[in-house]
Amino acid sequence: MEYNGWDNLETMKLAENYNNFLINEIVSRIRKEDDVIVDFGSGDGFFARQTGRLSGKRIFCIEPAANMKKYYAPEQNVLDSLEMLPDGSVDFIYSLNVLEHIENDTAIAELFYKKMKPGGILYLYLSALSCLYSSMDKKVGHYRRYSKESLKHLLKEEKWNVSELRYADFLGFFATLAFKVFGNKNGNISQGSLKFYDRFIFPFSHAADKLTGGKVVGKNIAVTATRK
Repeated sequence: MEYNGWDNLETMKLAENYNNFLINEIVSRIRKEDDVIVDFGSGDGFFARQTGRLSGKRIFCIEPAANMKKYYAPEQNVLDSLEMLPDGSVDFIYSLNVLEHIENDTAIAELFYKKMKPGGILYLYLSALSCLYSSMDKKVGHYRRYSKESLKHLLKEEKWNVSELRYADFLGFFATLAFKVFGNKNGNISQGSLKFYDRFIFPFSHAADKLTGGKVVGKNIAVTATRK
């Protein structure tokens, strides 16, 4: 397979505040005892490189897209599928804006459960709210955007303890809605607009998330769960 949204992926590297936020989200959840850490849908390996550097941990990158492999450093551990790791061997799985690209996300949730140790941690950061589905979602191959209810359904109560479920990027909800209504039809992200939002708006949006507790709306949704 090949990933069609690689140009948007490159553009998103310009969003320094947003990327630093996500890196902190990952690193802050890594425990000292976590030896096997997986970046599921690692793209070009950017977040795995940063996470490994800051945590000192070895990161397994799961990335099936052939056109993404050229971006990886020689020392990075890149696998085509999570199935290649032994059952019950993984301590921590994180996945950033990936499950919305997968038609059968239920099968992936079952695979997470199968590969993770009891007590292992899962962190997902996903596109939120179907009302925001736009040309950008269509371009990069999103099958859906998530809500709290759909994630509760995905992570079955008998298999996962959900400790955190919140919307993120409060102001991004309104920016994404504006893009849907007034933006282009090809789904391309404007570098100038992205840099402006990241520098001047995202810090206030992050502060708004803290004030609202992620209970209202957001461009994204985050969930942390522990495998039973």
